[in-house]
Amino acid sequence: MKERFLSFLILLVFVSSSAAFFYSARMRRARPFERIIFVTIDTLRRDHLGFYGWPRDTAPFLASLARSGVVFDNAYSAISHTAPSHATIFTSLYPFEHGVLRNHDRLNRKHLTLQAVLQRTGLETVALPAVNFLEGKVGFDQLPTETDHSEAAELSRRYWFRTAEDQVSRAIHWLENGRTQDEFFLWLHFYDPHQWKKIGRLPERYVEQMRDSGNPEQIRAHALRHGSVAEDHFGGAAEFTSVLDNYDARIRYVDDQLRRFYDAVQRMGLGKDTLWVFTSDHGEGLGDHRYEGHGEFLYEEQLQIPLLFHSDRWRGQAVRLHDLIRTVDLLPTLSELAGFDTSLLPSFLRGVSFSQLVIQDEASPEDLPRYSLSQRRPKDDARLRRSWEEGPIYGIQTVDAKLIDHAHAADERYDLRADPGETENLIEAPGPEEEALRSELNSILDGLRDRTSQEEGKAGEALTSDQLEELRSLGYL
Repeated sequence: MKERFLSFLILLVFVSSSAAFFYSARMRRARPFERIIFVTIDTLRRDHLGFYGWPRDTAPFLASLARSGVVFDNAYSAISHTAPSHATIFTSLYPFEHGVLRNHDRLNRKHLTLQAVLQRTGLETVALPAVNFLEGKVGFDQLPTETDHSEAAELSRRYWFRTAEDQVSRAIHWLENGRTQDEFFLWLHFYDPHQWKKIGRLPERYVEQMRDSGNPEQIRAHALRHGSVAEDHFGGAAEFTSVLDNYDARIRYVDDQLRRFYDAVQRMGLGKDTLWVFTSDHGEGLGDHRYEGHGEFLYEEQLQIPLLFHSDRWRGQAVRLHDLIRTVDLLPTLSELAGFDTSLLPSFLRGVSFSQLVIQDEASPEDLPRYSLSQRRPKDDARLRRSWEEGPIYGIQTVDAKLIDHAHAADERYDLRADPGETENLIEAPGPEEEALRSELNSILDGLRDRTSQEEGKAGEALTSDQLEELRSLGYL
């Protein structure tokens, strides 16, 4: 009997932490929502949505959901690059920790993912990314061919991304023909705003609609929070206005398709007890700081993202929250909203759950983050990135202040309250706020700088000719 007891103790000692997690996680709490539909709209700037103050009606459907939803005013991405940002969402780790630093990098299977957690609760999980380089690589398994909408699924093989209409058709097809139960988590990804420079694959009426909507002078004035920098970058007021029209038109197109999908969910009787979550992986430069795209810098227009939660259960006025929220916080939050006991999550995850804020619980979370960490996408030898500054760049910020740490250039510090456009670098006027930011950044990065530099110096796994052509067609090369 004694020997049997000792054997049992030895067995417990040698059980790995991951195995212990998966065993314990089979038990779940009462599920707050039977279904979660998680929408990421690629390259969507928060400040181009009407319910965040944009003077043009780019997303009337999302605005209608916001009127009876929970809107977060200070949500931030850890990186302004598509695959690394999604990998952070689905692992609750920073890019330098999970290792997905570039598009087409594949997440190591050793990492715990949101999909694995949700499956422990009994939810069916499905991912519908709009580009091939996200399929099965950032923490969600690829949808099997036999359950996908074959026509829409194949479109990205010909055009490199699926439009919002294609994506909604795929999602409706899965709901009608592919799903096996009523309790599910669906990740639905849209890529259209990313392609604002390209004319094709967008119905022409959307650009015309944007040209005719709102007060042009008001929109232009609202956009120029950096003075005339963005306007000068594009060569004048007319050119800059055209950029705004093209970008906003793609947001409106996605919004209309989201309405189509929402209506389909309602028709199927799945609207009740469904939680809708809308966010983005990162923003876009659009000429601010004389930069059109994303990935190179850590300014607000690239890192600040929209975050909206909606349920048909909620009625009444919108709830606006100013708490600092990060993409690393989404895994524990969505897990808890799916009924998972987050006390069972590994302690090394970076995020904390803010589900109490979403369900408007009287008790607010006690451990909400004070700081948001970000990092720049690594430089490489691609044509668009050869002129980038050498070395890693990290950002640390609160709602009111930001410090940008450069390995090989002067650091930057901004007072976001007085200077939301980050036009005046205050690094030459140090103070206690900067000391606190730098101390927090160093505490996070101590012991990781060398490892990160080594990772950024690696060429990585060689891309195939098809992968290179995909990235070239999407504007990454």
